[in-house]
Parts: sequence; structure tokens; C-alpha cells
Amino acid sequence: MQINFRLAFPRASPGTNGLYQQAIELAELIAGIPYTGDTYNIHSLKAHSYFKLERYQDAEAAYQTLLRNYKLDPKTQSQINDNLAISIYNQATVAKARNSTAEALRHYARMSELVPASGISATGLYEAIALAFDNKLWPETVGYIERFQKLYPSHKFNHDVSKKLSVAYLNTNQEGAAASELIKASRADEDIAYKTAALWKAAELYAARKDYPSAIKAFEEYAATYQRPYPQYLESMHKLVELYVQTRNDPRANQWRNSILDADKRVSGDLKTDRTNLISSRAALDLARQEHIRYASIRLVLPLNRSLEHKKNALQKALNLYGRAASYGIPDTATEATYSIADIYYTFSKSLLDSERPKNLNAAELDQYKILLEDQAFPFEDNAIKFYEKNLSHIKQGISNDWVKKSLAQLKLLFPARYNRQVLLETYVNVLH
Repeated sequence: MQINFRLAFPRASPGTNGLYQQAIELAELIAGIPYTGDTYNIHSLKAHSYFKLERYQDAEAAYQTLLRNYKLDPKTQSQINDNLAISIYNQATVAKARNSTAEALRHYARMSELVPASGISATGLYEAIALAFDNKLWPETVGYIERFQKLYPSHKFNHDVSKKLSVAYLNTNQEGAAASELIKASRADEDIAYKTAALWKAAELYAARKDYPSAIKAFEEYAATYQRPYPQYLESMHKLVELYVQTRNDPRANQWRNSILDADKRVSGDLKTDRTNLISSRAALDLARQEHIRYASIRLVLPLNRSLEHKKNALQKALNLYGRAASYGIPDTATEATYSIADIYYTFSKSLLDSERPKNLNAAELDQYKILLEDQAFPFEDNAIKFYEKNLSHIKQGISNDWVKKSLAQLKLLFPARYNRQVLLETYVNVLH
């Protein structure tokens, strides 16, 4: 038989506690009779009376009896389920007030086991999450949240519990799972500060785990989405350079190095910091080193005009990038860049002198050809000396490193009349050592 009575709690009024107690006692007099439609109201009144007397454990048992023994219409069953959930919820509230955390958690959590369809059970499970989170019970927090997400995927608290879950995962050493939750939270939250922080943290977690594809994806999402604040934007691209170097994908690393330089060129000076300048100078230096290698690999062979054009183009690209790297005034990159510029000029001068000779020249013509090459080569050697000397000027600023020392060593070879004189070297040697 399907029962379709509408349930409601009796209206409270002064002195009704005694009536509720009497209702319970009368119901107990007929406790042994079968559960039929005629006895339903008596059992439901008994359950409501327990609830009104705040005997929530007894109310829970009475509501469960109704659900077990009567075939209820959907609306009535839903109301009874809600009443059952409230009875358990109130037991949790009482336990929480007594600081009985474990008991409170047990009650909050079991609501979703007994009556998962009740909206009150969702609230109870959320309370369990909050209580476990506040007490740093991380494994319990993870379990409650995972159950919440499974049972109530569209609940309004889902975004909040996802944020809590990322913290709980971190505190249970589940960095990969934490990163995944942070990615979801970064896309759902409305607070821009949280969105950026969550996405950045996720990317760092992936990188720390050496999950490079996921880290790259996260940092690329950051770079594509957040170009302000500028320092963090540039840092995201620098991270991508590092990750692509780790994965030996030089073309992609170079794409991000160029993106760094493009961004640096576009942004106003007041947004730049020492860190952004360092990142930009390193990007330029890395690209310059690669062009330097390409330049060095080009031999001057016949037909000379063609190979000379290729080598000069590579030379100019390398010089431009080294000049860019030096322009930020950062000692380590500036001194390496300046030394490398000098080296390019010097080696180009040597390459001209060592270039392949035409095979149809006689001895006199070869001598004349050599003189012409020397005339072409001398200005490049002269430029090399100027840049080596420029590196020595850093000594006056208290800067001494291998690049400055190498510059002095080259000058001693190229300009011994000046730089091999002991009286002039003493100052450099004292500073360099």
C-alpha cells in the first residue's frame, strides 16, 4: 500500500513538550501491531515528537522505521528523507558544540551515505569538509571532497571544495592531483588574483614532478592569458624556455626567447625590473650564442663573394643579439657579450686572411691579393681590440670575471706593446686577482 499523507511537524506552543512525550508513550503502546496505512500517522507522529523534543538519535531511528516499513509516494518519501537528514545533522551540530570533532564528522559524513539525494545531506557533507579542513585532517578532507564531487557535481559549493581539495592534496603529497585541481579552480574562480596564483602554482607543481608536457601547457596558458603584471608574464616565458631546453626542443625554446625580446621591446621602461632585464639579456645572449656558432661554422671558400655574404649576415645577426644582451648593463651577460663581439671581429679578420685563394693567380698576384685581404681584415682586428678594451673598463666598476680576464689575455696577444708592459699590467693584475 502506498502512503501519500503529507507530513508536517506539529506546531509548537507553550507546554507542548508534555504532549510530545504523551504522543511517544501512546505510540509505544501499539508498537507491536503491524505497519499498515491505519498506523502510519501514529508512527510518523512519534518520529516528529522525538524531533521536537530534540531526541535526534531516536528521531533518526523512527524516521528510518517509516522508510523501511512503508511504501511512500515520492513527495512523502522526500520529506521523510529530509527529516532523517536533519535529525542526523543536528546530532553532528551537538557533537561539534561539545568539541567532539570525530563524532561530528561521522554524523555529517553518514548523511550522504543514508540519504544522498537530500539537499540537506549535501550541506552536511560540506560541513564535514569544512570541519576536517579547519582541523587539518587532510586524508579525511580528501575523502569527503571526492565523495562530494561524485555525489553533487553541480552543487554551488563545488568550486569552493575544489579549492580546498588542492590544499588537501598538497598536504597528502599528491602534487599531481593538486595541480589538476588548481587548473580547474583557475578557470572557474572570479578573483583574478586567485586565478593567476592557482595557474602558476599548478605549473610549478607539474615542473617539480618533471611532468614537463603538463607544466608547459600550464605556463603557455598563463603566458597567453595574463600579460600583466609584466614581470610575471616575462617570468612565465622564461620558465617555458627552461622547460623546452629540458625537453631538448630548441626551436620552441628559441620561439619563447624571441617572444621575450619582443615583449621587452614593446613595454615601457617603468614596468621593467632588474629581474626582467636579466631575463631579457639572457634570452638575447642565448640566441646570440647560437648565431655565433652558425657564424663560426661558415668557411670563406670560393666563390668568395657568396661565402663572404653568408658569413657577414651571420656575423651581423650575432653582433646585434650580443649588443642587445650587453645593453641591459648586467655584468655577467654584458662582459660575455662584449668579449664575444670582440671575438667575432677578431675571428672574422683571421677568416679573411685564411680564406681560400683563387687558383688561377701567379705568385705576384697572390701577394697583391693577400695585401688586399689584409686591408680588409685590419679594421675588423682594430674593432676587436676596441671591444676587448671596452671589457677592461669594467674593472673600474669593480667587475672582474673570466670574460674580463680573457679580454686582457687577448689584448696581450694583439697589442703586446701596450698590454705586455709590466707597469701597465700591475693595475689590472691586482684587480683581477
